[in-house]
Amino acid sequence: MTNMLQSRWWSWGFRSTVMLYFIILIVCPIAGIYVQSLSGGFQAFADNVTEALAWKSVILTVKLAVISTIINAAVGTLAAWVLVRYRFPGRSLLNSLVDLPFALPTAVIGLMILLLLGPRSLIGSGAEALGTTILFHEPAIVVAMIFVTFPFVIRAVQPMLEELDASEEEAAYTMGASKSRTFFRVILPCMMPGIVSGAMLAFSRALAEFGAVVLVAGNIPGRTLVASVYIFGEIESDNPAGAAAVSVLLLTLSLLILWTVNFVRRRRGELTIRRFWIGLTTLIFAVLLIVPLLRIVQGAFDDGWSGFSAGISRPEAQHALLMTGIIAVCVTLVNTIFGVMLSLYLVRANWLGKRLKAVMNAIVDLPFAVSPVIGGLMIVLLLGPDSAVGAMLGRAGVDVVYALPGMILATLFVTFPIVIREVMPVLQEVGSQQEEAAHMMGAYAWTTFWRVTWPLIRWSVVYGVILTVARCLGEFGAVLVVSGNIINKTQTATTLVYQDVENFDLTAANSVALVLAAASVLLLLVMEWSKSRKEVH
Repeated sequence: MTNMLQSRWWSWGFRSTVMLYFIILIVCPIAGIYVQSLSGGFQAFADNVTEALAWKSVILTVKLAVISTIINAAVGTLAAWVLVRYRFPGRSLLNSLVDLPFALPTAVIGLMILLLLGPRSLIGSGAEALGTTILFHEPAIVVAMIFVTFPFVIRAVQPMLEELDASEEEAAYTMGASKSRTFFRVILPCMMPGIVSGAMLAFSRALAEFGAVVLVAGNIPGRTLVASVYIFGEIESDNPAGAAAVSVLLLTLSLLILWTVNFVRRRRGELTIRRFWIGLTTLIFAVLLIVPLLRIVQGAFDDGWSGFSAGISRPEAQHALLMTGIIAVCVTLVNTIFGVMLSLYLVRANWLGKRLKAVMNAIVDLPFAVSPVIGGLMIVLLLGPDSAVGAMLGRAGVDVVYALPGMILATLFVTFPIVIREVMPVLQEVGSQQEEAAHMMGAYAWTTFWRVTWPLIRWSVVYGVILTVARCLGEFGAVLVVSGNIINKTQTATTLVYQDVENFDLTAANSVALVLAAASVLLLLVMEWSKSRKEVH
């Protein structure tokens, strides 16, 4: 494959295609939002950023993101330890459930928390009896952030524990070190890069969260209005400059976090206690993941089967599910093709320097860190009717924003890193020796890819495809901004759930949410089946 990338024809074609896709989908929207934020001059930008409501929303978001990150760093490290070090019934199920917040639509997550902590729920009524209200206050926002960012620390620490050399621990015990001393002097330093990078990614994702927070925060200006919801409100108020200014703050912070994470990654009685940690981890999983899912099921059937059937058989629900499916198919196909291509480029091609490649590698993760609302705003600023490109396309009769193409572009941006981050580690691990051997034996580049490279990466591509489909089904913030949420035209399943909640039609909202949640769980089961097939082969 390396020889294929270095040949003259493939080199120019591959470079041009990959770089053009990267520039159009990532660089241009980012540049557009920076340009828009400064379109009125630096003083106007400063005024928009220092406006009292905007500044309060940013401070509140940072504060609550820090709280959720501290909690997830502790809980995630504990969960990773239990999942790696202990063997117990149900371990593989818990390991599969870790990725559930990635797969579930954020609007569904918000609805689950709404049902779990609302005044009619056991927790909500108990809190009110104690004189405390959770929903539409800061604690509900923290819970939403914790749920959405739950997998990051776990998935960052697990590989560290799996790769830890057991002989180092044994040597410490042999030299008389206690278990606590061995943990703090031997194990924890090895885990620390994973904890730090996972916590920073969790913090960045918490800053960006919109879909879950908008349903549980109450969005009270100066009290529970977070930055992503403030940005959406500015867009709705036709103030793109104000929205862009706050977006630039979050975007810059996310870029700094991703760069730091990239740097960190490069540097890099017994039975009773065991049962206690296993039980505690299982309880955490149940409270954070399983109970909210069961509450969605209960809410969907509050009015019986007829209520559930009516909720999903409405014309607007059928059209919204169809639109969601079309977007998922188109986005998955495009991002799988270009994700594999860009992965090959970032791992195999050597025509760019290491520093520039490191910058691109960090930027690849930006859609994970940036709020989907900001992603949608980028598309609106770049291709909206008020932009030069949008006006030109409009004269040609092509609508992008508030139409299907804009929704597909927004979802392409949000899901851009998924396939890349699944394929790249495999390419780095297997090396290029087999590909070079095939080339030495006279195999054509295309034959080398299909006969040598593809068998090595196919399971990682399968995982990436499954996660991309799940993320497409759940995308909310970016699609809400670029679609206009027009019933029976540009409304998707997640925006329909949001509309039903706003209209207090919770049974209908739960019905559609249950369909999305069931699809997400099914995709996770398929991914686990794929992993078992990979182990067999």
